[in-house]
Amino acid sequence: MVKRNAVLIGVSMIISILFNTLGHAEEHNFESDSPLSLEETYKKMNYEAVDIAIKKYEEKFNLSVSIPKDMPFNNEMSFGKLEDDKLSLVFIGDTRKKVFKVFVEPDKKPLEKTNFKIENGEKILIRTNEKAQKLTWLYLQRNNQKYTLSINFFSENSRMQRLIDAANSIQ
Repeated sequence: MVKRNAVLIGVSMIISILFNTLGHAEEHNFESDSPLSLEETYKKMNYEAVDIAIKKYEEKFNLSVSIPKDMPFNNEMSFGKLEDDKLSLVFIGDTRKKVFKVFVEPDKKPLEKTNFKIENGEKILIRTNEKAQKLTWLYLQRNNQKYTLSINFFSENSRMQRLIDAANSIQ
């Protein structure tokens, strides 16, 4: 009898948990009857408007952020978030394949290696991901901050030039 009651209580708890979970599924996870839009997906990952994320970062660190004025492509959507000590900005072009990211964080140590200079003479580091060669990163330091720019989609040489152009346009 005790064993039977324990089983019934256990089953009852599982059913209760399932109903509560299913009732709130859309709020707390990525499962849905219909696919999430790109905006909904980024919102679920705590992204918000770029200007709001930048303001949060600037207030937290008392630093001014400049984003590139020369974007690698015309962006159709943009999102931002402050996570720990890093500002993450995402710019998406006319296709979901075109993605340009800008990360900004307080400068803690100088770049260990550099391999290029931009127009103003600043030394930068450009790297292409050796495993997934469709992604290139540019690192630079300015105004007590480290900027990391990344881009995909274009040919490697085009990605490098687009990143250099973007870095040159950061005021």
